Amino acid sequence: MSDDLIWIPGEQKFDPIPQIKPSGAVIVNGQHLADTLKCEHCRYTWIPIKGSGKKRGFCMKCMGVLCGKKECLIECLPYIKRLEIKEMR
Repeated sequence: MSDDLIWIPGEQKFDPIPQIKPSGAVIVNGQHLADTLKCEHCRYTWIPIKGSGKKRGFCMKCMGVLCGKKECLIECLPYIKRLEIKEMR
């Protein structure tokens, strides 16, 4: 894993946090740049950034990380169940 700061042109440099169980990875030109996490309730994917100040969550029913959106933090409604509800409408 790379301990280097990632720099995107036009953006500031950021320091990704390596994950023990990542949901995915950012790979550019064959080089692993960062791990990603995915919200269990809405499937939003993000790169965990050291010192970002973003509040995330963890669902004890799903045993997975949450993105921090209000609708994801209020109740446990996994992504698959959300799709099933939308299909029934």
